Amino acid sequence: MAERYEGIRYLGPTDIRFHVTGLGQLRATLADGTELAEVLIYRTLPISDPDRYISVRSGATATEQREIGLIRTLSSMGPDQRRLLKEALDRRYFIHLITEIKSLREEFGYLYWECETDKGLRHFPTARWDQSKCVHAGDGCHIITDVDGNRYEIRDIEKLDLDSRTRFRRYIYW
Repeated sequence: MAERYEGIRYLGPTDIRFHVTGLGQLRATLADGTELAEVLIYRTLPISDPDRYISVRSGATATEQREIGLIRTLSSMGPDQRRLLKEALDRRYFIHLITEIKSLREEFGYLYWECETDKGLRHFPTARWDQSKCVHAGDGCHIITDVDGNRYEIRDIEKLDLDSRTRFRRYIYW
């Protein structure tokens, strides 16, 4: 039986079983036989502890979603289940890791970035004065969201080269 603490239902490998449809949709079956057709999973601590406290939700739309429970840690799940969950999380939290800021310029209220990332060279704009689009996530980490909702991460600003840090700090000072 799943543990419960003040409204939180913790799920383990005997409480839920995940599977993927032919169309790539994550589904689940609860221990009591309940089938969940539309399953979404979220990291509750995506930066500081990405493999712990994984929220399992069901529902077709944001207003229909309800939390089924939390998986304390991905390592508690069997290898096949862990692989399915990691794949779903990788799709949800697809992120580019910035390794160098080649250029950063402001024009008409937007910042135009040219960055080397773990996925190659990327060019993208962000809204200039919107602090929610460049968030300090602690320990020198910054998460940047472009105008299309794509996310970029600078793991530690101090580990970038001097020119990259200078370009960043010219515009990002919050």
